[in-house]
Amino acid sequence: MIPQQVNYFSGFLSWTARASSIVLLGLFLSFLLGDEPLPKLMQEPLSVQLLFAGWAIIFLGYVVGWRFRVAGGVLVLSALACMYLVEYSFHGRWLGPAFLLWSLPGFLFLLIALSNKLQSTAKGS
Repeated sequence: MIPQQVNYFSGFLSWTARASSIVLLGLFLSFLLGDEPLPKLMQEPLSVQLLFAGWAIIFLGYVVGWRFRVAGGVLVLSALACMYLVEYSFHGRWLGPAFLLWSLPGFLFLLIALSNKLQSTAKGS
């Protein structure tokens, strides 16, 4: 790809990552604020508390990723991996594959960082 195409691709990915993080936050809030009352986290089992901590870290990763792509991507993917491990450790089963959707902004943030790195390397040679 020529540099202008790489820059366009990186910009497109950047806005796609940002938009997907906003959409996924909205989806999570619609589940959380739906028909059921908000859970009292301190009264929930430890596994539920840890899963909600994972959600908080995922959304923190979304915010961090807007500015610091690698850090945001790593936060999102690490938190999701920990959530899968928590579910397996406490209940002997993995979270469903639909939870992988929440990793999309994290992967996009890392892809943007890689694209920017390749672009800066290409300019240097």
